[in-house]
Amino acid sequence: MSNYPSVCICLIPAISVSYIVGGAIAFNLCTKWQSSHIDGCILSAPMVHIKPDMLPPQVIIDAAHFLTKWIPLAPITPVPNIADGCFKLESKLQESLECNLNYRQKPRVVTAIAMQAATQDVSARLHEMVHPLLLLHGEADTVTCPDHTRLLYETCSSLDKSLHIYPDAMHSLLAGETDEQITAIREDIAAWIRMRS
Repeated sequence: MSNYPSVCICLIPAISVSYIVGGAIAFNLCTKWQSSHIDGCILSAPMVHIKPDMLPPQVIIDAAHFLTKWIPLAPITPVPNIADGCFKLESKLQESLECNLNYRQKPRVVTAIAMQAATQDVSARLHEMVHPLLLLHGEADTVTCPDHTRLLYETCSSLDKSLHIYPDAMHSLLAGETDEQITAIREDIAAWIRMRS
C-alpha cells in the first residue's frame, strides 16, 4: 500500500518553459498530447520555423539523411556559427564559451535531421496551440526569426496569449543581454505566471 494519496492536488500552476529548439518539444507537449496537466506555456525565441538562409542546400540535406544510417552521431552538419548572434555583450559570450557544459561542436547529423523535422511539423500546426501562451523574442535576433514568433502568436488558437518583442535584444534573452534587461524579462515572466496562479 502506498503512503501517497491517489490524487495529487497541485496548488502551483504547471508551466512549460522552453528556449529555442525546446520550443518544439513544449509545443508538442501542449498540442500533440493535449496535456491537461499543463497550465501554460512560455516560449523564448522559439524555433517554430527554420529561416531559409539557415538551411544548407537540398543536396546537403539529402546527404545528411543518407549519413544518418551510417554515421548518425558525426558532428559534421554544415551550419554557421551562431554564438555571435546570441549575446549582446562580449563578456556574456566569453562566459558562455568558457562554460564546460556547453556543446562546442557542430550539430550531429541525426540531431540536425530531427531538428528540421520537428520544426517543419510545428510550423504546420501553429493553430493547434490552445494553452495559455507567453511568447518572448528579441527584435535583433538573427538565429530564430521574431517574425515567426509573431506568426505563432497570430495563428495559435489560444484565447490567453501574450507576445513580448524586446527592441534591440538578441537571441539569448535570459543570458546574453544586460543584467537590467534580463531582470526586466524575468519580471515579465513572473508577472505572467502570477496572473495565472
